[in-house]
Parts: sequence; structure tokens; C-alpha cells
Amino acid sequence: MPQTAILYPVFVQVALTFILMFWTGYVRVGAVNRRQVRLKDIALGQHAWPDGAMKVSNSFNSQFEMPTLFYTVVILLLVAGRVTGLQIGLAWFFVATRLVHVAIYTGNNNLRYRLTVFATGATAVLAMWIVLALQIMSGSN
Repeated sequence: MPQTAILYPVFVQVALTFILMFWTGYVRVGAVNRRQVRLKDIALGQHAWPDGAMKVSNSFNSQFEMPTLFYTVVILLLVAGRVTGLQIGLAWFFVATRLVHVAIYTGNNNLRYRLTVFATGATAVLAMWIVLALQIMSGSN
């Protein structure tokens, strides 16, 4: 299996981030146009947006938290030549949890389910880091 196979889940994660960015812009412009929020109320980044716009915006912002550790471990896996089937599986699993996380966050926003999905994804990224560390320390692939 080629080392670059780990990039496919990365491409999906990046696409998700851009989709959320455009969605955030769409819901925010809509909120302004419907006069649900006034420009002076959000000009300095205040959180005066309607709930729907906040859900999408917060979901977009969360793509710059745990996914940064995901991107970093993928880069290190590629540089070190340590990509394995396990790592690729964990990467896809992490991205799947991000997709579910977005669905929950922008939907009913059930905190119990959202936290469970977040923790599950975080565990997958942690496992990627642990496996890489063990590979490096043991000198094995």
C-alpha cells in the first residue's frame, strides 16, 4: 500500500473544513440580511449570532483544534515513512468521527453524543501518535 494512501482521509477532512467555512459565511450573511443580527453587534467578534449560525460557526472553528494534531501526525508519518494499514484505518476513523461530530453540532447539538464522538475521535488520533512513537522507539515499521 502506498504511503500516500493516508492523504485520502486528509483530503476529506480539508474538504469538510472548507464546506463549513462557506456554510458559515452563508448562514451569517443570511442572518444579517434577515436582520436577525446587526453589523454593529458583531463588528468586534461578539457572539450575537442566532443559534443556527453559531452552531455552524463553532463547528467550523472546531476544525482547527483536534484536527491540527491529526494533520501533524500524518505529516510525521509521511516524513518518517511509517504509514501502515493501521494508521490509515485510524485516520479514516478519525475523519468519520469529525463528520458525525459536525452532524451533531449543527443538528440537535446533543452534548452527550457530541462529547462521546469527540472523545472517540480524539482517542483515534492519540492512538496514531502512540503507534508512531512506538514505531520510532522500536525502530520498526
